[in-house]
Order: sequence, then C-alpha cells, then structure tokens
Amino acid sequence: MKGFSISANNARIDEQNNVIFMELTPIIGLEIHVELKTKSKMFCPCKNDPESREANINVCPICLVHPGTLPLPNKTALSWT
Repeated sequence: MKGFSISANNARIDEQNNVIFMELTPIIGLEIHVELKTKSKMFCPCKNDPESREANINVCPICLVHPGTLPLPNKTALSWT
C-alpha cells in the first residue's frame, strides 16, 4: 500500500491487504487541583496567604525544598480531603 503507514502497535494488514485495527481500550486520567482555605500551607507551617501582594514572603526551608528538610502534612487539610 503506497503512501500509507501503519503502526505495528494498533493495526495489521490481512492477506487481502486490508488494514485491520485492533480493539483499543482508552484510559483517561484526571488531575484535580484544589485550594483549601487553611491557615498554613499543606506541607509546612508557613502562612497560607494567596491574597498577599508581595511574592515569596511566606517561605521556609521546607517550602524551598532544602536538602534534609521533611514535609509535615497539614492535619486540617488532610481531614478536609
């Protein structure tokens, strides 16, 4: 079949040069982002203030992912989810 490309993953050609497509199962994933109205951030004790006019003032070594720091989940946020 001139000018026709077939992916071996999802199709094949039979004896009469007909293209046979295999049945495929679609997998659909969702990624959901939420903003919880907690007083502190999700993984550190820094103030959660999305309305702040200044950038990067509520940060700590945990927020900045410094080596050796361990995040602590916000208990309120965990109970709300």
